[in-house]
Amino acid sequence: MTHPFIPASLVACIAPALAADAWLTDIDAGKKQAAAENKAVLIEFTGSDWCQPCMKLRKNVTGTKEFETYAGKNYVLVEIDLARYKKDRPELYKKNREIYNSYNQRSVPCIFIMDPSGNITARLGGSPNNEAMKNTLETAFRQNREFHTSLAAAEKLTGNARIQALAKLYTAVPENNRHNYKPLFNRLLELDKNDISGLVAAEHRQKEQAALSNKIQADLMSTKEPAALIKKIDGYLAQPNMPPELHALLFERKFHAALALAQTEQDIDNALSIADDMAKSDPKHAQNILRMKEAMQKDKAGILRRIKQQKPQ
Repeated sequence: MTHPFIPASLVACIAPALAADAWLTDIDAGKKQAAAENKAVLIEFTGSDWCQPCMKLRKNVTGTKEFETYAGKNYVLVEIDLARYKKDRPELYKKNREIYNSYNQRSVPCIFIMDPSGNITARLGGSPNNEAMKNTLETAFRQNREFHTSLAAAEKLTGNARIQALAKLYTAVPENNRHNYKPLFNRLLELDKNDISGLVAAEHRQKEQAALSNKIQADLMSTKEPAALIKKIDGYLAQPNMPPELHALLFERKFHAALALAQTEQDIDNALSIADDMAKSDPKHAQNILRMKEAMQKDKAGILRRIKQQKPQ
């Protein structure tokens, strides 16, 4: 009950502060404590003074004593507050925004589950209530423990056996999720000086490919005329050292450029023939590409009409 001599607005400010006592505000401190207590780290990214879903999650779930009790059994709790208007700790809020950006996270609220080494084993959204959150965190903790146990077992080995065990653990992570395991990868780089895992060379190739992709995309973006763009793309495709992974990008850009030039249904057919090359170079999306081609073949007149409408008069 609100005290009659204390404004309700002040009580609303005091309550979250009291609830936050169980939370740390430094990830490194959280990892150190988690290692000492054999726990995982739970990091909540929040915007306490501007993000309505964050405020709701904190009020109904993460700011409650019930949450602190069940989550605290397995996790060290860390809050990274991206406050915009609070004036009490400007340096902390500035540091928190830098931390948030370093993880390539694009929305809040968000909860990271991290092992004491800094590997992120799960990224979670909010849950509507404590029951749902408890179930989610129990599953996430089991996954975290399995990873941490395997990591600890690998680190007990020596020499090449340790490198191979760590490499096996890293490659077991889905490729699109490996960015969450930078500490594990950096550990491999530290140990695997002779690249017996092959991961060092693979990382080098990936960086080279990313740089080449950025260079090509910048070059293509600077070419506005579709005919000139197609000629430039054909030049890239003819290069013998062009990574196959970039072929999908090039064929897609060529496809759109050919459509932009189309004046007849035969031109549409010529453009659609490029879709076959797109599908071959991108097996993951091949079925969707071929379905798109089939739909466009049935609407060539409509496509021509829309192309003409889009051209400047």
